[in-house]
Amino acid sequence: MTLIIASVRGSRSIRYIRETPRNPVMPSDEKTQPPMCSQCQEPVELGTARTDEDGKAIHPECYLHRLRMKRGTTPPRE
Repeated sequence: MTLIIASVRGSRSIRYIRETPRNPVMPSDEKTQPPMCSQCQEPVELGTARTDEDGKAIHPECYLHRLRMKRGTTPPRE
């Protein structure tokens, strides 16, 4: 924490400024888990992950499969 004493037109004010760490600690790869696919329950790589209608991670292939299955079972509109 840094203490700054400033004088503005004769009045003094004391302000405390919280410093951020210079080297923030990133979580290690051992502790972080990739998101699980909402369709097949397998890990999804962040570089290829998509989101489904509920905002959950899903593989692109699983999403296309889900759409095809939904289209095949949805009755036609009248």
